[in-house]
Amino acid sequence: MLPFKKHRVYIHRMRLKLGLNNNAERTLYFYFLTAFFSFGVSLTVIGAVLPAIIKEAGWSYTQTGFVLAASAVGYFVTTFISGFLVRKIGEDKVLFFGLLIEAAGCALFGVFPSVLFNIGANLLMGVGHGTMEVVVNSGVSSLEKEDEHHLMGFAHAAFSVGAVFGPALASFMLSFMVPWQYVFRALAVLMALLG
Repeated sequence: MLPFKKHRVYIHRMRLKLGLNNNAERTLYFYFLTAFFSFGVSLTVIGAVLPAIIKEAGWSYTQTGFVLAASAVGYFVTTFISGFLVRKIGEDKVLFFGLLIEAAGCALFGVFPSVLFNIGANLLMGVGHGTMEVVVNSGVSSLEKEDEHHLMGFAHAAFSVGAVFGPALASFMLSFMVPWQYVFRALAVLMALLG
């Protein structure tokens, strides 16, 4: 561990490197990193719990494919709509509603074994993913200075860490016989807290 004085110097150098000059920018950037980390967790966690879902719900691979595709459809549509909505009502409101919609999708996913019900829940998660993609990328871009792209790189690194962390945590939970639905309930709480 670094001595405190050296640690402060290191943090100051990182602030200069990041180009974030005030607390509001740093807080906003930390929020964007957290949102992208959560996006990574949410997007990839389903892979770790998929065998348990198929076994418990009794879905065929075709039905499972439709449930998984619903998230991509929600993401696809929302990435187009979010740009328009950001101009109309602002980034903060779009992200707020996107996170709440994703929280609802996570809370509902797996409540019932119905394929159609879970297509709807996963569609809601995809809507949240799409809003996060647009708003976080736009927000980080607005924080970056001209000809500097390291903030965006760190944001996408946060996504990658979340994409590794989520399935690892889900696998860990499943190894202790925690029902797979709890993974999505925990995500719902995280998304609601971010919103």
